[in-house]
Amino acid sequence: MKKYLNIILVTAAFCLWVVIFYKIVWQDEEQEKGPVNYKQSRNLNLQTVSNDSLYAIDQQRDPFKNRFNYSPPKKKATTRQIRREIPKKDPPRMTLLGIISDPRGAIAMISFPDNSVKFLRVNDKVSDIELLEINSKEVAFKFDNRVHLLSLK
Repeated sequence: MKKYLNIILVTAAFCLWVVIFYKIVWQDEEQEKGPVNYKQSRNLNLQTVSNDSLYAIDQQRDPFKNRFNYSPPKKKATTRQIRREIPKKDPPRMTLLGIISDPRGAIAMISFPDNSVKFLRVNDKVSDIELLEINSKEVAFKFDNRVHLLSLK
């Protein structure tokens, strides 16, 4: 029984293979019988197209154009760049204890957060701090490219 079933299945597969092969190999011959053939179209002389048969712009509306002459608002090009500021450090908490006048220039007596007291003249530098000016009641110093003031209390 299995032998007959195998013979039937092999025969059916062979017939299917023959049909597919026939469609692939002899497909050109069937197309020659049809109304349009690529071999025949190569031999035809094409006629020139007259202007009357073309699309008349004046008589028909453009299908790709909006009917109501509405155009969506255009986005403005942003040329402005967002500036992000770098967070700046705060100066250390210093206290101006006093100003000493000297014939060579004024001296500022400043207390720093580590409980040290330093005597500084104009243009002296202590870590990131540079003394710029000493007045009778104020001291100007530069820290992190910014100018700050210390006043007497």
